[in-house]
Amino acid sequence: MNNTYYKLYFRNLIENFEFDNEAYFVDTEKYEEDIIYKKEILANEKLYFIKMNDEVYFDFLGRNVFKKANNNIFYNQRTGLYFEEDKLIKTNDSNEVLNKIYDKDYAYYLKDYFKLHRYLNIKDDKLITKTLGLMLVKGNKFTKN
Repeated sequence: MNNTYYKLYFRNLIENFEFDNEAYFVDTEKYEEDIIYKKEILANEKLYFIKMNDEVYFDFLGRNVFKKANNNIFYNQRTGLYFEEDKLIKTNDSNEVLNKIYDKDYAYYLKDYFKLHRYLNIKDDKLITKTLGLMLVKGNKFTKN
């Protein structure tokens, strides 16, 4: 079995939301404070990946699949998060990975962090769909990047 893992600092995860200025994203009582708090706690923590192939990295503790979006970017469609491949650090230290598997505090914050991002990504997708619908109704042409 191949014992090569890849680790990535949480601070190197980047959010990708089109409507991050809307109420869902700036409501400090509900979401932003939680995300900022979890980001601060997790900033120096690491995510651990297995490289499935040249197109996919699997975060096996958070159970997220990051697919290649372009040359160096890997994107998770469910959370709207992405990272640059050159920020990954190769490691063969199985004990480091096992210690994180059994760290209950880490697991709690990790689960909550991704749950919040999934929720925000769903809200963002709904706002994008609504906007595209309004543009079609008004007869505006648009291009999707």
